[in-house]
Amino acid sequence: MEAHEYDTMARCERTYWWYRAQRGMVLDELSRIDLPDGATGLDIGCGTGVFVGEVASRLRIGVSGVDVQASWKESSELDLRRASANDLPFDDRSFDLAYSVDVLCCREVDPRRSCREMARVLKPGGFALIAVPAYQWMLSVHDEAVHCVRRFDKKSASSLMTEAGLVVTRSTHLFPSFFPLIAAFRLARRAIHPSTAPTSDIRPLPHPINEALFGWCQLERRLLRHFGFPFGTTQLTIARKPPT
Repeated sequence: MEAHEYDTMARCERTYWWYRAQRGMVLDELSRIDLPDGATGLDIGCGTGVFVGEVASRLRIGVSGVDVQASWKESSELDLRRASANDLPFDDRSFDLAYSVDVLCCREVDPRRSCREMARVLKPGGFALIAVPAYQWMLSVHDEAVHCVRRFDKKSASSLMTEAGLVVTRSTHLFPSFFPLIAAFRLARRAIHPSTAPTSDIRPLPHPINEALFGWCQLERRLLRHFGFPFGTTQLTIARKPPT
């Protein structure tokens, strides 16, 4: 990710509607996984470490995090390490849960290798979750700015898990109601300004607008607890490592 875009994300991730909504939806999915007492988790591509703390608090488990950019504060009490998603610095069978959010899409990541690493560090019976941008045809200047070079559909995301030796247990999209608007905007911008310099879509919004968008996402979040969505801007896949 470009340095200035990473700084924008770090400034906005606690308040911007999209980040808050996505973290909430992923947290809901993680909280429904049946983890053993004393379970441990791993956040692959943890960024500033904000989500690591939220997962540890919500699930009441120990969570470690890795990221190549190491942008967390040195004083952080969390177990955060600088490492690549392609080469995790942990022994085999170390964790009951491993997850990555908007990581496998990145230029620097080999998605197949990363999923194999995820499976390697999972204990037998452990769970993996990936959340990735949906649909390759939606690649845009926003993606280029944040070093996103690939997007996924249900089949390609599930294949990554199965090829790594995991068994898919859930597959759904997120943000279905925003999908038509975002897709139309990106396709129109591509047609009208095909040579636009790479820049992300993340911009601070007036508080009432930001909260209204977040509130709408909460409706989607409640629905997601009961069934999956067949389309959306994000693809989420959960898989389990065979118990034996």
